[in-house]
Amino acid sequence: MVELQQIKTGFEANEFFLMANDDPSGRPRLSERILALGLAGALLCELVLDNAVAIEKGNLVRTAHHRPRHLLHVRLCGEVDEEAPRSVRDWLDYLGLQAIDRVGQRLRNAGVVQFQQPRLKMPGRTGRWLPVDVQTANWPAVDVARKVYYGRATASDLVLFGLTRATGLDNPALWEIRHLLTDPTLLKQTLSPLAVYNSALVDLLTQTEVAVASAVASQRRG
Repeated sequence: MVELQQIKTGFEANEFFLMANDDPSGRPRLSERILALGLAGALLCELVLDNAVAIEKGNLVRTAHHRPRHLLHVRLCGEVDEEAPRSVRDWLDYLGLQAIDRVGQRLRNAGVVQFQQPRLKMPGRTGRWLPVDVQTANWPAVDVARKVYYGRATASDLVLFGLTRATGLDNPALWEIRHLLTDPTLLKQTLSPLAVYNSALVDLLTQTEVAVASAVASQRRG
């Protein structure tokens, strides 16, 4: 089995990716657009938790004199440096264009998933990211549910919990905490430590939920 440390290393987007894909089949539990926005939000949360970026007046800005520790973070921060300050919503839309591939590749490099090409080459049919080990792939959702349920959630766990709410993700492993996702009072209470830890994380979750709602409305109109 793949070592769990390869997943539980502060890579919230890795964990959300695994939570949002069916463990044995690799089928996404979310539409491609919603999954992409959720992963974009998770990547931005990673940068905030790594103290690489901050949010000022609604814009994403680089944190002065901070050197990112991870290769993907280096690339993302380089992209932030190249752009004038832009809104969080702009960055969610932009990162969402490549978020699935970027996070999938990072997980593949870690030996957690492999990419399976579609058997039939047909328009609109894409491959799947299959877990190398089903138990390992299922662990992030189980771990988040357990920690939130028993009140031992870290900031990383609460980010994943919040992304679950923001995207409408329905993972079977989260059934014990579904009432916390549907009750506004309990949801606010559960996520309240994030506001104390870093309010930028709350802003990112809120903006991700708004972006998802807009995407859902657009899909319905289409």
